[in-house]
Amino acid sequence: MNSTIYNSELNDFSRKYLVKTPGIPDPSPYEFIAQRRVIDASLFENFLLFDTLSFKVHGENIPLVILLNHFGVKGVEALLDQNALKFILWDQMLGHMVDDIDGIDPLTHGQYNSPAHSDPEESIRLGLNWMSKQPRTSDKKNLIRKIRDVYSMPEKSLSSKAVAISKSAYDSGKLEVYGLSPEKSTYRELDLEGRKRLCECAEEILQYSHLIGSNMSSYSNFEFYQIFNDSNKKIHQAVNLQDNFNELSELENIPDLKQMFPGDSKPFDKILKLRNKNSSKKFRSWLAECSNNEDSLEITKEYVDAIANSKGFFQTKTGRFTKNVAMSAIGAGVGLLVAGPAGAAGGAGAAKLLEPVADFGLDMLDEFVLSGLTKGWTPKIFFDNLTKLEKSNKSKHTDAENCAGV
Repeated sequence: MNSTIYNSELNDFSRKYLVKTPGIPDPSPYEFIAQRRVIDASLFENFLLFDTLSFKVHGENIPLVILLNHFGVKGVEALLDQNALKFILWDQMLGHMVDDIDGIDPLTHGQYNSPAHSDPEESIRLGLNWMSKQPRTSDKKNLIRKIRDVYSMPEKSLSSKAVAISKSAYDSGKLEVYGLSPEKSTYRELDLEGRKRLCECAEEILQYSHLIGSNMSSYSNFEFYQIFNDSNKKIHQAVNLQDNFNELSELENIPDLKQMFPGDSKPFDKILKLRNKNSSKKFRSWLAECSNNEDSLEITKEYVDAIANSKGFFQTKTGRFTKNVAMSAIGAGVGLLVAGPAGAAGGAGAAKLLEPVADFGLDMLDEFVLSGLTKGWTPKIFFDNLTKLEKSNKSKHTDAENCAGV
């Protein structure tokens, strides 16, 4: 099961802290650093728990620059090869009327049509211009070519649909809990505060519509969640998944990923290798499948059952037969596993080879080759890898303190 999470936070961070807006004072360095740590820790966690991260991009792709700073050009290319990155070029626009004009629709909608908002290549190119140290021309061309293929655009009519749904929700009284009541004012007679509030609702409907249509989940904390009913559970599967993982982390007595992040001097270097392990891929699929369960309290039971019921290849019926062949080949020095069909013996020799073997003397290399197949995969392997990573971090810190004479 492939799990994809929608990330709008990196774009919001980029627009708020990196793009200067006239009339809005620059954030303090302390606020910038604190928020950057939160964003980076969240990225560290998401890349390990989800197969794919789909980043919202408004105009120039500044989120890409942040990812390049973390992973480098080769690292970003590796993530693309792992199908770990996607970008959504957000061209949808919503607004509300500022002036009181009777009979006019209080909400407006449309699309941004500048090259940065409508052309993936231009979005990438303008984003790369934000880098203080520019990549080589050849690397730039390769990045643009590869990244444009993982760009997508929202449905063109999404903003108009969001406005229509908002009007329907208002007229039916579903927004009364948020102070928007048709008993107090008709849709077209809303005051400025009401128009502003309704536009905020429409913005969330816009995001929700895209997430549902793209089969993605999100950590976003939607204020108007009550109007979405059952779809809320689907969108917030990411929250269930994170809660389930944290529960298992506590069970295994290791820190959650966000706590582990600051302890590593080069955390994003570790992500590329760890997330691409077969055991990690299986873990993400298993966790996503378990997180579909409405009762999140079942995760511990699912985890224990997965460990208790795991079967290695050699424990299956086919595997027991293959094990006899493999051990015979190793013990006899034939090397069937390497040579393949061309190296197999025929006739009576083959029949003899397939007989069950009792006591073959296997050296350490033989045992090492076979050990990977004698144990089945369990979700605990992922936590074992995290434990190794944590111990490695602690060891490096201890060595650094000893060198410093602490």
